[in-house]
Parts: sequence; C-alpha cells; structure tokens
Amino acid sequence: MEVLNGSVQRCSKVGSFPEQCDAPQSIGGETLTAVIQLAKVAGTVKIDNTNHNVLKVQLDMKEGTFTISNIDLSDATKVEFNKAVKEYFVNNPVVYLINQLDLTAIPTLESLKPSDFIFKPLQTPGNNEMLQLFIMTGGRAALNYSQAFLNNIPEPIPQGQSNSMIVRSALIFKDVLPQSLRNSGWALQGIDPGSSVKAWSAKFTSASVTGSVDLSKLNHSSSTSSGHGSGSTTEYTYSIPGGNDVSWSLADTTITVQPNGQMYYSGSRGQSLQYKQHSCTTVYPCFWSCTRCSDSMLATDVTIEVKAALPLGVGGSGRNQTIEIKTSGQGVVVSGHLSGGGPSGSDDLKAQVNQQIQSQVPAQIAEKLSIQFDSISVFALKNLLFPSNDYISFSSCAVPGDLILLGNFNSAKF
Repeated sequence: MEVLNGSVQRCSKVGSFPEQCDAPQSIGGETLTAVIQLAKVAGTVKIDNTNHNVLKVQLDMKEGTFTISNIDLSDATKVEFNKAVKEYFVNNPVVYLINQLDLTAIPTLESLKPSDFIFKPLQTPGNNEMLQLFIMTGGRAALNYSQAFLNNIPEPIPQGQSNSMIVRSALIFKDVLPQSLRNSGWALQGIDPGSSVKAWSAKFTSASVTGSVDLSKLNHSSSTSSGHGSGSTTEYTYSIPGGNDVSWSLADTTITVQPNGQMYYSGSRGQSLQYKQHSCTTVYPCFWSCTRCSDSMLATDVTIEVKAALPLGVGGSGRNQTIEIKTSGQGVVVSGHLSGGGPSGSDDLKAQVNQQIQSQVPAQIAEKLSIQFDSISVFALKNLLFPSNDYISFSSCAVPGDLILLGNFNSAKF
C-alpha cells in the first residue's frame, strides 16, 4: 500500500547529552508492505430474515507483519513499528473480504459442499508459482497443513491455463455419478478399488431397456403327403406372451476410467427369452374336425453385450456452463447372443432377435448415459477465491482417474 503522507524523524542520545534529532523526513509515496495469511471464517449471517451458512476468505490487517520501503530501521525498531501498526488496526479494524460463499444458496450434493479448506503456495519443478486450495467437503475435517499435497502431479496447471480443479475419483463414482442418474430409473453404485493409488469405478445395480421383439418373421408352414391326395399342413406362428415388449436387464454393467480421460461403459447380461409357438394342423381330405391347434412355450437364453465410450465435455456458456457426458446411439455397440437358433423349419431366431436389439437398445442406453454434472459445475463456478463478477471459463475436462477440469479466469462485464 502506498503511504499517502507522513514523516519519520531519527533521533539519538549519547550519555547525559540532550537528544539530537534530524529534520523530519517525508515518507509520502513510500510503500507499506503487509504480509497477511489468508484467513477462513465460517459462520451464519442473516439474509432476508433467513439464516445462511457462509464461508469467507478474508485478509485481516491486524494479523499482518509490516515493513516500509527505503527506511533503515534497527531490529528493535522494526519490532516496535510492527507493534504500533498492529495496534492501529486493532483500534481501527480493516478487513478485506476476498469472497464469501453462501453454502445455503448452492444446490449441490451434500458430499460436495465445502466444509473446510487449506491454502498452500506451490513452486513447481518448472518454476511456476501457484496457490493451491485444498477443499474438504461433506463435513470432513481438513487434513493437517503438512499433509496437504498432490500425489505425482509435478505441474498441476498445464501451460496456457490459469487454473485446474481436481476431484478425486471416490467422490465422482460414489456420489456424483449415482446422484446424477437418480431420476433416470437406473441405479449406480461406486466400487472401491481398495487402494488409494487406484481409481474407483461403478456398477449398475439396476438398469434395463425395453425392446419390441416381433417374431412374426419366424412364422412358417410345413406339409406332408401320404399319396392318393391325402396329407396334412401345419401352420406355425410365434409371439411374445403378453405382447411384444421385452425388458432387457443391464444390471452389473460397469463404468470405468480410461487412460485417455474418457469413461467407458461395458458389460454383459444374460436372461431367458420365453416365447409361444402356436401350431394348427389341417388334415385332408377331411369331412369332420379337420384342424387341430395347440400351444407350447419355448425358451432360449439371450446374452446382451454392451460397450460405449462416454466422452466428457463442456457445455453451456458463462455462468451456465456445465460438465456433461454426451452419448449418441451411434456410439453404443450392442450385440445379442442366443443359445439356440430357434424352432426347426423357421428363419433364424438369433438373427431376428439380434437385429431388433441392435435397432432399439443403443438409443435408450445413450439417453440414460447422457448426463449433466450440475453439482460439479456449480461447485467450480462458485469457488471461494473468485471475486463476485469473476468465473472460470472451462476449456476441457477428463477422467483419467480423478476428474480434472481446466480453465481460465474470466471477468463478467455488466
């Protein structure tokens, strides 16, 4: 801070002689330097007669250590100078608010609500200097300052970017992904790898798609002849009991991370497909009760295999940016495998069922797995260190293990 006006006067006293003082020297224009730790403050404030839980990052001047440029002070005088400036700010409080985060107003997951944080400077092997902000969420207490560090990440911010945000895979697969799918009818459960150096994954405990299986192309007839104009003809028709709709289970399929930063969906699931065979045999020549019909239930085991890349990207703009998975039906590969080819004398059951699975299932999977991570987006955009009109302009994101989100600071213009 620039000193606007003031003066300093040097005096000395030797023995019993009167004190000798130089003429006052102006210090206007000199620089007062304050070294102050970023402080975190948690509390409750009244907003519109409602209690709001807030976290603040601020600089309290009375907590500083002060020096002034171009003035030669003895060690004892430096101590007294510091003491005097601190006393001034005790009697005349000056607190700079860096930012205030209203946790009440953030519609995010409980597991992503900030509860404590640690600031720590970092100088990387490439001589890049940056400020790290370790945020503890979900009510978890912050680690000791000495334990706050990133494992095996020598340069946390790539060249050309001003910030990066890293969210550990346990939060992504245990909380964010399952919660993002909670209204889709599918249920996802995080899988702990049992090692802190391995990424989490997730398994669907409930997932199904519906396909309309039309077996009419299997319908056929067969005839026999015994000579002398006599014989029989049998007509066979096939259908799914209760209608053509079949629910295909995809439980136990998984989402895993890939080295290229994309997530990968894959797995297989087997189930029995039951269908009805209706046959009517007509005997000729015939004069009474010439046709006899019967029904029988047949079954075949069907295994559905699925695989799809789940590309992560950034959508929206400004403060409405989101992190999202955009999956298309063309990106989902589905195949069916049957234990049998179908009834004797009919077209191949496997070909019919597989063709209909491939034409109907991928689009349904793509719809379920096209997800917006609103909780991550809100959390990143409302970070503690951003002045009120600033935000991150996301540039890219990936999940090679933990989730990493890269961007640059933008100032909103109003």
